[in-house]
Amino acid sequence: MRFNLFIIICLLIISISSFAQDTPDTPFRFDKNKPLKSEVKDSTKLDDEIINNSAKSEIKEERIEAVLDVKYSKEPLEAKIEYNAEDSMIFDVINGRIYLYGNAIVKYQEMELKASYIIFDQKNNLVIAEGALDSLGKMAGLPQFTDGSENFSARKMKYNFKTQKGIIYDARSKQDDLHIHSEITKIGKTIAKDTSSHSEDVIYGANSIFTTCDHDEPHFGIRSKKQKIIANKLIVAGPSNLEIEGVPTPLWLPFGFFPIKKGQRSGLVFPRDYETSPVLGFGLKNVGYYWGINDKFDFQLTGDIYTRGSWRISSLLRYNINYKFNGSLGLQYGWINQGEFSNSLEKNIIKNFSVNWSLNQSPKAHPTRKIDANVQFQINDAQSLNNNDAQSVLNNQLRSNISFNQKFPGKPFNLSASIRHSQNTGTRDVTIEAPNLRFTMNRIYPFKKKIKSGKSKWYEQFGIDYSLEGIGKINTKDTLLFSQEALDDFAQTDFMVNFND
Repeated sequence: MRFNLFIIICLLIISISSFAQDTPDTPFRFDKNKPLKSEVKDSTKLDDEIINNSAKSEIKEERIEAVLDVKYSKEPLEAKIEYNAEDSMIFDVINGRIYLYGNAIVKYQEMELKASYIIFDQKNNLVIAEGALDSLGKMAGLPQFTDGSENFSARKMKYNFKTQKGIIYDARSKQDDLHIHSEITKIGKTIAKDTSSHSEDVIYGANSIFTTCDHDEPHFGIRSKKQKIIANKLIVAGPSNLEIEGVPTPLWLPFGFFPIKKGQRSGLVFPRDYETSPVLGFGLKNVGYYWGINDKFDFQLTGDIYTRGSWRISSLLRYNINYKFNGSLGLQYGWINQGEFSNSLEKNIIKNFSVNWSLNQSPKAHPTRKIDANVQFQINDAQSLNNNDAQSVLNNQLRSNISFNQKFPGKPFNLSASIRHSQNTGTRDVTIEAPNLRFTMNRIYPFKKKIKSGKSKWYEQFGIDYSLEGIGKINTKDTLLFSQEALDDFAQTDFMVNFND
């Protein structure tokens, strides 16, 4: 009995110890939603754990950045930079440079740079471009820079994408019709002070020449040491002097102010050509002033001047009135000395005069009236004396015509009048037909019934039309056109009347 009781107690102890090993450390409770006191942690300990965890995450991030070595620029560019080269590209990772060879190109926003050789400095946002020697030992692929409306060609240039500033050596550019050659040019932008103003492209040049000659080495121009150019607005230059064939002349200007704003504007007209003649001497052509009156009219006054006393002055008025007419009126007068310079200026003087007029009426101007004019008239061969192009020199036939035509709505009548002119500058023969009148009446049937009924009578087939022509003609020489003899010839007028039935 005692032995059995001892065995039961031993088995009970063994079962309790095994249950204690399988049961978790938390004591058993009936209300599982209510935490025990041992489960509630101290708030200060909880904060310490959160701080330690965040510190560990920061340490991990620093380790990742240290491994990747990724750095972000505080002031990045506004757009990506594109670059390419046909020959080869060399990447200098240590210095952050890219070397582009053979038809290299770099683009950034509106800026585009082309050259045979370009260095792209990524760290400093800088490009350096220049040409390269070709197989014949000549420089080729010179830098071509374009930024919006600005366009340059140069021997060498540097440009900063971030500041949008650059320096150009031996730059050549074009502003409207004006060619600019500069030894050193600095380009940049003026920052707008407020929202009401705009940024402007500003160019500063040193030792520049302004010319309308489009040759690589200009034959003439105005040279100055300092210039400031505001794109599409104006050019301001310091003391300047006229230079011809690379030789400075005594003609000086204290300053220069050249408007280059696009569109219609008034201002000086620069010479487009020069001439060296053994008879006339050296001369500048087409120097003058342009006046933009309004959007319908403009006026230009220009002239030529030569060192041996000859000169020419011409005016040109152009007009364009919408839905009415357009055209131009040009007048020219010349005083040419074809004698030796040592002789008196009163000898061998040729005075010449020319008129060029055109008038084109719009089809919408008037439904029944039409006026057109095309006049080319000259005295003493003004065209070939004042121009040296092939068309002006070789063309010796001039013709003019002024026509007027009037219709009468609802009536069979038609009236036309014209003035015609033909001229041979070689023989100086002039023929003028003025006026040349023609009045016609279309065929009418006066006995025909207005309301047709039955068979037509024989007299209803009777019709009549009418025409009247009047011609006045002058045949003379251009130098005698306004003489009394020419006016007497004009009095001989023939009229011809025709009736048809």
